[in-house]
Amino acid sequence: MHIEMPKTKVIEILNENKEEFTFVYKTLSEEYEKKVDAAVEDAVEKVKKHRDRINRYSLDLYNLRKPNNHTEDYNLAVDMLASCSNDTITLSPDDFKKFIKNKWEWTSEYGTYALSASYATTGSRAYTILNKYANT
Repeated sequence: MHIEMPKTKVIEILNENKEEFTFVYKTLSEEYEKKVDAAVEDAVEKVKKHRDRINRYSLDLYNLRKPNNHTEDYNLAVDMLASCSNDTITLSPDDFKKFIKNKWEWTSEYGTYALSASYATTGSRAYTILNKYANT
């Protein structure tokens, strides 16, 4: 099954989804940087106190994962649609899921990881969006 939608509407929805993702990515990146700074400070303190017993695994820097920026996924889709000469676009179920529902291949893992790493404060806009991602 495929559906047709006005190209301008699909582009509008994609841009709204991109704006939402950009907000989440910025929030996660800021939280990641704070966690890295705290982990480095903690590691320095551990080295000062236990210099003779420290190894790279005891510094706890391996659990931090920088959020991936998927803005280019949205940009590519918008650019492709904008380049199309048709006023209506035929969307496959997969296209509809990504472009309209904002459920990309990466959204579930992205949301689950970010929530488990406490990159967003409970009740915040970012937390709400990530919860939606995690449950896709």
